[in-house]
Amino acid sequence: MEYRFRDYSGKYRFIETIASRIIDAQSNTQVIILNSRDITDKKTAEKRLIKAKEQAEIANVSKSLFLANMSHELRTPLNSILGFSQLLEKKLAGDENKKILEYIKTIRMSGDHLLEILNDILDLSKVESGKLELEKSKIDLKQFFNRFPLTVKSLASKKGVDLDVVFDNNIGILTADEVRLKQILFNFLSNTIKFTEKGKSVKLSAHAEWENIRISVSDEGVGIPKKELKRIFMPFEQVRQQESVKNRGTGLGLSITKKLVKMHDGRISVKSKVGKGSTFSVVLPGLNYPDKNNGDDKNKIEDNDFIEVNDGSEEFVSILAVDGSHFNLMLLNETLSNEGYDVVCVEDGIKALEEIKQRNFDLVLMDIEMPELDGVQTMEKIRKMGNNVPVIALSPHAMKGDAEKYLVKGFDDYLTKPINLDDLNRVITKKMTINKKVRL
Repeated sequence: MEYRFRDYSGKYRFIETIASRIIDAQSNTQVIILNSRDITDKKTAEKRLIKAKEQAEIANVSKSLFLANMSHELRTPLNSILGFSQLLEKKLAGDENKKILEYIKTIRMSGDHLLEILNDILDLSKVESGKLELEKSKIDLKQFFNRFPLTVKSLASKKGVDLDVVFDNNIGILTADEVRLKQILFNFLSNTIKFTEKGKSVKLSAHAEWENIRISVSDEGVGIPKKELKRIFMPFEQVRQQESVKNRGTGLGLSITKKLVKMHDGRISVKSKVGKGSTFSVVLPGLNYPDKNNGDDKNKIEDNDFIEVNDGSEEFVSILAVDGSHFNLMLLNETLSNEGYDVVCVEDGIKALEEIKQRNFDLVLMDIEMPELDGVQTMEKIRKMGNNVPVIALSPHAMKGDAEKYLVKGFDDYLTKPINLDDLNRVITKKMTINKKVRL
């Protein structure tokens, strides 16, 4: 038992007592022996540890809350910066004033870089706090490797670097988190392309090793000095070479990649030689082979396939854009009008409901963060009105699981701010069931 008492000086002290019973079999007498010791110092230390743990938990919650709020506040202005930059690039393409176009591209590149830093910090924070959970599924690696390179093809073409992809057609099925697997490979490929000169090549290869898969990304870049190899997987660390000064990044990509590989119970390695290039490899468990009778489904519709049905309508496709930011509404109005859509813009949920009562819309773009009536409440009221118009959420929330959370609430699709205009057009096209008529 443990108890406390007040000593002669008036201070409380904690005592631990252990009682033992000894029985004399001959005389049948019992003796109780009490062993006591002062555990005041132990109790004080335990109390400090508990308090420190509570403070650490509070600090961790505060950090996560700060990062989530910072993400929201940064993504709103970034949406305007990147959106209008993309819009101006398209309008000035082929224009005589090349200098203005060059300035606009610089603005967009800076915005993209800022967004990359923001996403990396959020990912690293979530991994370190243990809040990032893998969502594993069965991945058909043949389809995966046929489609994934398209996401980095533009990076390679802009740099003038050739991208080769080599893998066995019967490579099998991998149980892993597909989103995070793409992130691992994208970090590798974007990093190698960054440090590979124009005219040279980057190679992505994959092959089975029993129940594991080994994926390697090799380049013909500047290479990494031996003394730097151990540092490149540390947060905010980068190779200290003259050639790398012009290719600065966040210094978080490889650190996040290493943590994601570890979460998959995998291994990561790198081989490099200065002036010859580098090879990054990951080995992931969970590889299985598909059934022999399980052939390719030629009738399967992929995510990138769009079905358009022409009903002969001569009306414009009408879109209601709802956003609490005036600048975001300007961007949406300009972008969608240029694409030939009939656009109505309002700045809050109450006005959105009034518009929907007055006319029918083919699609609604709904900002999540709005005063008085937020995007979720507005969407729910639209549904209660019996209106099944597709509603696409536009949200600054970019943590893993946010999209699924809002889709469960009833949204038909989800786009994260800053919104890529090409992604916006793709989602709208996918949701439409009639051809749009371009305004001449």
